[in-house]
Amino acid sequence: GEVKLIVKSRAGSSGEDLGNEIKADNPESAGVIEASESYLDQPLYKTKGTDTQIGGTQKVTYTSVTSKADIYVANDDAETTELVVNNVGGETKIQTKGNVATTNPALIGTGISSVGSLQVFEVTNTLNQGAGSLRAAIDAANAWTGSGLAVITFSIPATDPGYVDVDSHLTGGDPDPDVFVISPSSELPALLRNNIVINGQSQQNSGGDSNPFGPEVTLAGNLAGIDVNGLTFSSQDSTVHSLNIQQFDGSGILVSGDDNTITGSYIGTDATGLQTAANAKGVFVIDGGGNQIGGTDIGHRNILSGNVHGVHLLGPDAASNKVLGNYIGLGSDGETPIVGSEYGVFVQGGVALGSLGAPGNVIGGTTANERNVITGNWRMGVDLIGTMGTTVQGNYIGTDATGMFTSQRTREGIRVADDVGSLIGGTTPGAGNVIAEVGYGIDLVGRWTDEG
Repeated sequence: GEVKLIVKSRAGSSGEDLGNEIKADNPESAGVIEASESYLDQPLYKTKGTDTQIGGTQKVTYTSVTSKADIYVANDDAETTELVVNNVGGETKIQTKGNVATTNPALIGTGISSVGSLQVFEVTNTLNQGAGSLRAAIDAANAWTGSGLAVITFSIPATDPGYVDVDSHLTGGDPDPDVFVISPSSELPALLRNNIVINGQSQQNSGGDSNPFGPEVTLAGNLAGIDVNGLTFSSQDSTVHSLNIQQFDGSGILVSGDDNTITGSYIGTDATGLQTAANAKGVFVIDGGGNQIGGTDIGHRNILSGNVHGVHLLGPDAASNKVLGNYIGLGSDGETPIVGSEYGVFVQGGVALGSLGAPGNVIGGTTANERNVITGNWRMGVDLIGTMGTTVQGNYIGTDATGMFTSQRTREGIRVADDVGSLIGGTTPGAGNVIAEVGYGIDLVGRWTDEG
């Protein structure tokens, strides 16, 4: 049989090796990988693989500066074929036919499929502005008129003055630099274009896993000013993955758009996830719907701790958002309470007293991977005011990540006030919340709460 991959890309200079590779696994018979050129003016630099033994794996690297290339894998019994495309600064489109998996280093860790069109905007320094800065990358991503993903990646060299040590005081740490710190002197541009991805984990592609405790890129608000937010999502279907966002006087991330995703980030702690570096709010969603904070993959867990509010969902249209698999109030080790955490998850249907809204939000779930650990918030773990149909299931509130007691006491585990139709726990296996070390386990108050 034959597996065909069609790659459309524009990047690099003629003959530049961008680390592309094709890999075929041959479970039953030998196979040949052949890359064939498509256009004479921009040829694919052809590399032909050799036959491999039965059961062997064959990998061929190639150089691509082509506008279009057809790549063939001739292998009678190939079960898995992987194409890795690395075209920094160029638009890439991958189409597949056959049993093919694809990977793009720009999307490492995000869980986003590499199949489709994308444009990469690279951050190469920790400066506040100018070429190679995060500010310039956001501006460029907003301005791009293409139809695919606008992906902001990081490739900051170790010579950058913003490369600092954060873990020398910790067991397992060392005095070497770990994290690249970007400290904007004013608010960064909002994400306005849909389908923007900011991927902090992409820094590992050039510098390795320099911070074993957490993200390699820190966005610090200590110089940004009053009421400034770290990142602002005014877009839809956008993603931020693996950033440390700290010390902003506003929110770490402000979301007013729909269907956005926040994963793998430390928001309100330092880059180790073990010390307070608070924002006023961690993630603040105002009238945004369908957003997801966290996820079921361990690499998508957010640490939302040290902030006054870990997660705040506000407004009648703040609907159908999901808060899954996070540590809220605890450190990255799952046991250390982070000083300053007051409210874990606060869902508020409206600003006016007695108003209802924010329908259908979900906090936790019936599986262990959906569980939030909401501990170390001295006022309340979960606070529902004027909401409709909120589901709170499967969370650990007041315990550490193993379900054991901690030294930090919370005044109220869950408060439900002026609420209609919400579900706390349930009869489905795994739906029950574990609530411990609190003054009140569940506090029901208000006019409509008896229907919850």
